[in-house]
Order: sequence, then structure tokens, then C-alpha cells
Amino acid sequence: MEKRAAIKSQVMATWEISNEIFKPFVLNSTRKFPNWKEAFIAV
Repeated sequence: MEKRAAIKSQVMATWEISNEIFKPFVLNSTRKFPNWKEAFIAV
């Protein structure tokens, strides 16, 4: 369980960093593609 928790926290940290990096790009894309979340899930 501890190992899984460590992996999860690392994934969350990476996700936070990715959000900071990609936020401007995502906001731009959202204007062009309102359904970008569906597209992201589909990939």
C-alpha cells in the first residue's frame, strides 16, 4: 500500500507540473475545441 501511495503522490505532483506547463496551451485549445476534454479522453 505504501508503494502505491508513493506512486500516486508522484503522479499527482507530475500532473500539477504538467498543468502549469500546459495550462496556456489548453486554454488556447479550449477556445478552438470546446470539447477538448472528450478529445483528450478519447486519445
